[in-house]
Amino acid sequence: MTTLKKKRRDPSAQKLAHPRDPNGRSQVMATRVTPIEQQRIMTAAVAAHISPSDFLRQAALHAHVIANDPTPPQAQHRPTRPIALVRELNAIGVNLNQLTRVANASGFIPAGLEPVLDELNRLLDRLIDGSHNP
Repeated sequence: MTTLKKKRRDPSAQKLAHPRDPNGRSQVMATRVTPIEQQRIMTAAVAAHISPSDFLRQAALHAHVIANDPTPPQAQHRPTRPIALVRELNAIGVNLNQLTRVANASGFIPAGLEPVLDELNRLLDRLIDGSHNP
């Protein structure tokens, strides 16, 4: 019968502790790049005689970035909806949900519910379309 030996860790395989950064950098930011992008970054860092981390840090902090606005032009001019209106609609939705639960559990549907739902749907359609006229 063979006995299992415990493997000893090779002390030369242990990572050396990194000295503290004199600039107090303690946060790590990770990003994904393609192999080609990685090679370009590494080549540029070597050409600048700095580490890839220093290269990316300098590029990010000193670059002029033009933001891409992903919203279509017609959406940019749409008026913003007041927060109070959204809260009120949420409250109406909560009440409607409670009424629906009672109706499903008891089988009782309150009289006059149909016109109220029609009016609510009309108001929601106006809100979605962005029109403020009655």
